[in-house]
Amino acid sequence: MTATLPSTARTRLFNGDSITDCGRREEPDGLDHGFVDLPAEEHGAREGGATVLNRGTSGHKAADLGARFGPDCLDLARSS
Repeated sequence: MTATLPSTARTRLFNGDSITDCGRREEPDGLDHGFVDLPAEEHGAREGGATVLNRGTSGHKAADLGARFGPDCLDLARSS
């Protein structure tokens, strides 16, 4: 799920391995059918216009997460 956010809206980013990924590429909203979907529903219900992003990648380890921290996290902040 990606949206244009007003300056007061918040974004929650989940980043991790297969537990976080949980099939996100097959889901229309880009989240998953696992634990990221639950806070996404609550976060969106509490804060209109809020965004939840899932950047989990199945099979990745801590070193992989570190290597993709820029494009998965920092670049998102810079582009908003």
